[in-house]
Amino acid sequence: MCILVVALQCHPDLPFVCAHNRDEQRTRDSRDDAWEPDSQIICGRDGVAGGTVLGLHARTGRFAALTNCRSVVRWKTGVTSRGVLVEHLLKDGFENLESFLDASKVDPFHVVAGTAFGHEPELGYAWHVAAEPTEPAEKDRAGEDAEWSRGKRTLGTGVFVISNANPEAGTWPKCDWLQRQVQGFLAALPRGDADTSMVQRVQAGLAEIMTRFDVDDLTAPSRLPRWFSTEKEVQLHSGPFTPWRPTLQDFGTVSQRILVSDAKQQVVHYFHRCTNLATGEGKPPGMSPWGHFVVHWPEASPPLCACL
Repeated sequence: MCILVVALQCHPDLPFVCAHNRDEQRTRDSRDDAWEPDSQIICGRDGVAGGTVLGLHARTGRFAALTNCRSVVRWKTGVTSRGVLVEHLLKDGFENLESFLDASKVDPFHVVAGTAFGHEPELGYAWHVAAEPTEPAEKDRAGEDAEWSRGKRTLGTGVFVISNANPEAGTWPKCDWLQRQVQGFLAALPRGDADTSMVQRVQAGLAEIMTRFDVDDLTAPSRLPRWFSTEKEVQLHSGPFTPWRPTLQDFGTVSQRILVSDAKQQVVHYFHRCTNLATGEGKPPGMSPWGHFVVHWPEASPPLCACL
C-alpha cells in the first residue's frame, strides 16, 4: 500500500516537494538509501530484485517514484521487477517509458517521473494496469490472460497523490485526505522572506502527516481490494502510514522518503529513514533517524554533498 504525494510549484521557494511511504512485507530484505558514485543515483535498493521504489539522479536531476497497483493479476513467467523500471527512468528519462514497457512484462504500477531540478520542474504521471477479473473467487490471474491498458500525462501545478488504486476505479478516501492535508500545510508556510529553517519545517511537517494512521472519520473505500482479509484491508486504509499491529505484523510501512527542492539555495534535499528496525519477535519495529543528502542543481558546485 505504498503512497506518494508530489507538490509542484505550490510555494514560490519550493518548486518540487515529494513524500513517499514504501509498504512491503517486513521480512523482505532492503538496503539503506545511498549515493551510488558509478550511476550517480541516490536511492534505497530492494535486496531481493535489486530495483528501487524512488530515486534521484544527482547529475541530471531526473526523479522517479513508483507505487504498485493493487491487483490480483500477475505475470507468471519472464516478469521484470517494477523497481527496475524506476532505475530505467532515472537513467534514460520519462520519454523512454513506452519502449521499456513494450520490451518487458511488468506487473501493474503507477509512476511519477521527470526532472526535479530547476524553478519549473517537469514531471509526468503514467500507469500500466490490467483489467480485474469479474469473479471474486478468481484471485490469482495470469498476466498472460489479462487485458492491459496504460496511460500517461503531464503534471501541472498542484498537489498530486497516488496510492495503489486502479486508476479506472477512482481515488481512495485516504488519498483525498492526504491531498487536503498537504495542500493546507504548504499554503500555511510563510511567503517572501522565509526563514532559513524552511526546509526543516517542511520535512518535519510532511513526516508528521505521512506517519499518521487511524485518522478520525477516514473511511475505507466502498470496494476493497481482495489481496488481504477485509479486516486487514480496512486497516490499510486508515491513513498514509501502515503501522505494525498484532493483527497485521508481517506487512506495513518499511521506509519513508521526503524530497524538498529549495529554489533559493538551488538544491534538492533528500531525506530518508527506515521504519522497520527489528526490536524483537512479536514487538513493533522501530524507526531510524532521518538520513539526509543535499543535491545541487547543475548551476551549483559541488554536484553532491552528503549530510549524515
